[in-house]
Amino acid sequence: MNALEELPILNNKQLKYIDFLACGSINDKGRKQSREEFALSIGVSRKTLYRWQENLPEFWATVHTRSVELLEEKVPKVLDAMYQKAISGDVHAARLILNQVNVLKPTPISDTHSTQFSQININLGSNPIVKKPVEG
Repeated sequence: MNALEELPILNNKQLKYIDFLACGSINDKGRKQSREEFALSIGVSRKTLYRWQENLPEFWATVHTRSVELLEEKVPKVLDAMYQKAISGDVHAARLILNQVNVLKPTPISDTHSTQFSQININLGSNPIVKKPVEG
């Protein structure tokens, strides 16, 4: 069951508006549609869109849940694109893929390493390497 099925009965235009808010829409010019453009495209006024936002119970929670659902649908495509980059030599993509499947785990710095590093800094700080000019 998705988020849209949990709301009271919505008409097709309201469902489209929830999806529009969840993931946006591209206009004829290839840019993101404004709310006004979207309202015109479904045959309602901008005021109607705002009235739906105010009057439909759980409206914004449903938009949020729907955006997560729509994003989850895209994850396999993203992982496939990342895999293609990884096998073509992209080290960052390979690292992300390996982290995703828990093959590559970051190696934490142990306390002994951080302690040694601190001691090195302290030692360098107490014994500065500064040559005094030779008088002559």
